[in-house]
Amino acid sequence: MLSRTALLLRGQSPFVIARLQAQARGMSQAAAAAATQSTPTAQATLTPIPQNPSSTAAPAARTGVPKGRYHVGRTPSNQLPVYELAKRGGNFKLTHIKKVEGDKAAFKEMLARDLGLDIKAVTLKVPTGHVEVRGSVRKQVNEWLAAQGF
Repeated sequence: MLSRTALLLRGQSPFVIARLQAQARGMSQAAAAAATQSTPTAQATLTPIPQNPSSTAAPAARTGVPKGRYHVGRTPSNQLPVYELAKRGGNFKLTHIKKVEGDKAAFKEMLARDLGLDIKAVTLKVPTGHVEVRGSVRKQVNEWLAAQGF
């Protein structure tokens, strides 16, 4: 069982503990402060963070995807990032495609053309970079992406 003092000191910094121990031994405030400063401390080593390349570079160049091409990454569990959402009480279905890199506009046009969808049914969400398709087409999108080699 821990003593009352140990319970009070649990979670305190080493400096506070050293100062309280010095005061308990009857040392003056100045001697307690000197004892706290002489206590060895762990030195944190900081490593510089590498700077990003020029922010004026084209997004396709930064992601490593050639211009006019696109790439759809996979999830950590090696699945395609295609998700189905139900809104408005469950009667309005949406399909979201995440992790699209490169030329998202070309991806949107190819997806609409190959699946026979109206171009207005496929939208690009600019802040997130997700592609949203109206309707429950998750299975068709997964098959199309697999056929594309993603």
